[in-house]
Amino acid sequence: MKKIIPYLCILIYTNLAAQDSISWQQVSHGISYTQPENNSNRDILICFAGWSVKQDWAENWTMKLWEAKLRDNGTGNLYAVKGPRDVFFESSEIATDSLALHVQNLLKASDRIDSLNITVVAHSSGSFVAHRFFSVLHANPAWQDLLGKITYYNLDGAISSATPGTTLTKSLSDKLKEIFAVYAYDETEKIASPNKNEMQKMVLLYPEKVTAIELKSSNSGCKDPWCVHDLLINAKPHDPNGFDLERDYFLINEQHPVNVQYFR
Repeated sequence: MKKIIPYLCILIYTNLAAQDSISWQQVSHGISYTQPENNSNRDILICFAGWSVKQDWAENWTMKLWEAKLRDNGTGNLYAVKGPRDVFFESSEIATDSLALHVQNLLKASDRIDSLNITVVAHSSGSFVAHRFFSVLHANPAWQDLLGKITYYNLDGAISSATPGTTLTKSLSDKLKEIFAVYAYDETEKIASPNKNEMQKMVLLYPEKVTAIELKSSNSGCKDPWCVHDLLINAKPHDPNGFDLERDYFLINEQHPVNVQYFR
């Protein structure tokens, strides 16, 4: 079994300047795309936001991740996916097949289709939408090779639900390049994020593929597990006694920086 990797989250990061001139294109309902530096040969980032997160909140989080960590690592094609309407994605209102087609066409247009990498980050219930995306890729022989390009970060999400196509199965996990099951822990209050056990269970189910990452913080200010849940998005969540999705996703700044400590 792979080791749990602890991280100490210290608030020393300063956001880069916002890219005010960047515009997002709608791929389909709940899915948007941008290419900040107009270069199709750069790697791909796909962010699946948690339950009920609105499109512009998801776009802001995606952009802040790129600015803080991935811009200098060769990533330049960004997809932001809104949060599912239902916790378990029962409505299936997000067209993950449209996302798969757009990514496939982007790769075809690239000069380095064989070497492009895809980073997928899914928070909370966004993991169900991510798993549906993986399932769509797996079901189409023409798209299956994309799975081998994907490094997947599941941020305090889940493994499965009763909604069809939302389970991270063994066949899917075997196809993915890497999987990281990430949860958070506030050392001051000794509070773990709500889905810590689910993340550890993922390692037990697929020990050859999944690595657990425990993201530790001593200065989050959290007094409640659901605040720690949002610590995976915002290193200083706005509501210490719960979660405030709009502010934690959308009001990311020097006092409330985006959390990138889990990236490998």
